[in-house]
Amino acid sequence: MICSLLASSAGIGGGSLLSPFIIAVFDFKIHEAIPLSKVTVFATCLVSFISNLNVKHPKRDAFALDYDVAGIILPCILYGSTIGITLNKILPFSIILIGLILVLLLSTFKSFLS
Repeated sequence: MICSLLASSAGIGGGSLLSPFIIAVFDFKIHEAIPLSKVTVFATCLVSFISNLNVKHPKRDAFALDYDVAGIILPCILYGSTIGITLNKILPFSIILIGLILVLLLSTFKSFLS
């Protein structure tokens, strides 16, 4: 709950926080932890979206969410997720673990530089 709270307040999905947490604390295998993490991130994002649906833009008379940008970004994210799910089923544990470590290192590095 704390990981989701921190990730949501920071504006990130939190999958990079939840996957290692689920693996370490609940002793799930990596092939089980990643889909569980994605479901958790989806639920968090859905609740965040619903709660911010009527938020107005601070400087103009419009909603804060720009649906044009979302319409451009969302298909790319869904396509990438589809490829990632397929790779999760095909690739062995070691390759997925190496990829997860690299993504975590990159996101940690970028977080500290911001």
